[in-house]
Amino acid sequence: MRQNLLFQRILPAYRVSLFEKLFLQLNIKCCFSVKDKVEYNEFSNRDAFEPFGVYEKDSFFFQNVLFKIITYNPPVVICEGALSYPTLWKLFFYKLFFSYKIVIWTHGIHNKDIENPFSDWKGKLKKYLFSNADALILYDNDRKELLEKYISGQKIVVANNTLDTEICFNIYEKLNKIGKENIRKELNWKQGKHIVFIGRLNNKIYLQRWLEDFKKIQSKESIYFHIIGEGIDLPKLKKSAGDNVFFYGKNEEENQIGKYLYASDVMFYPDNIGLSLVHAMCYACPVILQKKFSIGITHGPEINYAEERKNVVYFNYESENFLKEIEQILVNTDFLQMGINAQNTIKNKATSEHFINGFKEIMNYFQYK
Repeated sequence: MRQNLLFQRILPAYRVSLFEKLFLQLNIKCCFSVKDKVEYNEFSNRDAFEPFGVYEKDSFFFQNVLFKIITYNPPVVICEGALSYPTLWKLFFYKLFFSYKIVIWTHGIHNKDIENPFSDWKGKLKKYLFSNADALILYDNDRKELLEKYISGQKIVVANNTLDTEICFNIYEKLNKIGKENIRKELNWKQGKHIVFIGRLNNKIYLQRWLEDFKKIQSKESIYFHIIGEGIDLPKLKKSAGDNVFFYGKNEEENQIGKYLYASDVMFYPDNIGLSLVHAMCYACPVILQKKFSIGITHGPEINYAEERKNVVYFNYESENFLKEIEQILVNTDFLQMGINAQNTIKNKATSEHFINGFKEIMNYFQYK
């Protein structure tokens, strides 16, 4: 039987279970460069994946695309849409000799190019690829509407970028039966307001600034700040941190991450946010963040799930009264209701099924075209 293929440079851990669903529902097998054979062997459904082998950094250059095409004779190939990804170019070349459809999975137009897209040589090259693909999958509707102004006659669908929300919701329900206060006791958290940050600690300029500012307000209302993650900024952040800041390191165990998010009143994210927004909202944890395009803040496509004063609160680091604004937010905001709103947002806009439906639309398009 012919096998649809999805090509990736690497396989992010958060997408493993989503890609297993794509395989089971749409017969799409993911081909990627694996750096840890042990990790691959622990996948619950290895039939959903086809690794190229264990290589060092940048091994995606050596992906043997032709062998996969000959082996599986795919009717449809879906490929990550980075110009620097050689497999994308190989797939366009091999299409001259094989009868498959090419789908590019892409952000479309990046934030920095919104004002004048496709203007430089990279943009023109990207537009050429988009125009010559058989279809495009984008991360959000805003980019779809924008791209349709420049790419005509092309099939464009949206697969809402998200996590495996089914896993998160199941963990949330178990935690909710135990209760927030009991989870806090299990974590040895003191009475007070608890704020969490989860993400890579790389180039987090405003997080470091926030830790300096946090020292000025942490004792006023018994406020505690919890940081989950690791990266090159960790030593600097620890140096900037006061007494009420706690570092937990890297943690990819969803049951434990779920406890941190469920037990927190709110997530504080002063830098560009992406899937961390979805992650927090799954556990009914609202988010405090900077507005898009303020002092270099761009955010990922997930920002479209944010609704001010409904599931997020925006702040402005450029404000002279920044600290007073944050104090007012922490004291006067009904985070409980916002958390309920946040989780409902994900259920209505960004579940695993919303993600899969984008790919399903593409497959149906080719089937009935």
